[in-house]
Amino acid sequence: MEASERLIASAALILVSLAAGYAARRLRLLGERLAKVLMAAIIVGGYPLIQSLAIWKMNLRIEHAWLPSLGTVNMLIMALVAVVVGRWVTSQPTRRGLLAVHGCMVNTGVTMGGLVLLGLYGDKGLGLMGIYSLMWAPFVVLVAYPIARHYSPTHASGSLGQLMLRSIFDWRSIGLPVVIAGVVLSAMRVPYPATLDRAPIMPVLAYGTTALAYFSIGLRLRLSHARQLLSVIATLAGLRFVVSGVIAAVLLIATHWTPWPLVGVEGNSFIIEAMMPTAVTSVGIASLFDLNADEAATIFVINTLSFIVLVMPVVFWMFG
Repeated sequence: MEASERLIASAALILVSLAAGYAARRLRLLGERLAKVLMAAIIVGGYPLIQSLAIWKMNLRIEHAWLPSLGTVNMLIMALVAVVVGRWVTSQPTRRGLLAVHGCMVNTGVTMGGLVLLGLYGDKGLGLMGIYSLMWAPFVVLVAYPIARHYSPTHASGSLGQLMLRSIFDWRSIGLPVVIAGVVLSAMRVPYPATLDRAPIMPVLAYGTTALAYFSIGLRLRLSHARQLLSVIATLAGLRFVVSGVIAAVLLIATHWTPWPLVGVEGNSFIIEAMMPTAVTSVGIASLFDLNADEAATIFVINTLSFIVLVMPVVFWMFG
């Protein structure tokens, strides 16, 4: 299957899964409680397992360190900006939390960023996606979880250090050691099992997880929230598609002052990943920490559709 065909098939899977979840709730075939269970399984188990296996298969090199390290810096800055801007956008703590989480969490994986890089650069794009996402699990555990816990109406808060320590030993953080294991196996050149390589495990995990993720978001989706969330939605669009891209461009330029400048497809991929819409994981985090997952799903869907309609054509024109 050609890259463009895989991109179209993946986009169709996303839309069908989202519509199926939405229809299942509207027809009262399934309840929203299932969405929380599915999201917990996806974030805690599904994503880390996929990432760990993908990293294990890669031949990591020292020059690849720019992508996850600069990606982390970009997301940290975006988290700070979103927290500060949230004070002006809304007075509701939960919505401030949603803006902060949605603002720093980026859909860099197989559910969006990976698909775009696949369409532009083929298998090399997918490999770069895997390298960029090395920081994903640590960032979720050490930054996104503490932010969500701080704004949560049901989870005890505390100092930043206490929140980070609590997140490390939280059951929801089991994905962190799973990803670390993948890095260690790759760095030590432990052979990837031939049985796993022959079986279509990765495609099944990737597409299956994507389908379940969007299905669970569909179960939560209530577009009636959109009018009340206009200020948050508009602010998030500016943060994700403009501010994050500008920050990434500055970081990219800064690498040219070092002996290892980030150039070519690698440099393009870094900018592209930084401009992706908010992550599926944002909805999962909102669900895990009771930050009104219904509103989180509405924000996610509108931000994602805005990217597909307004930003993706520009990305393909600039970097194609």
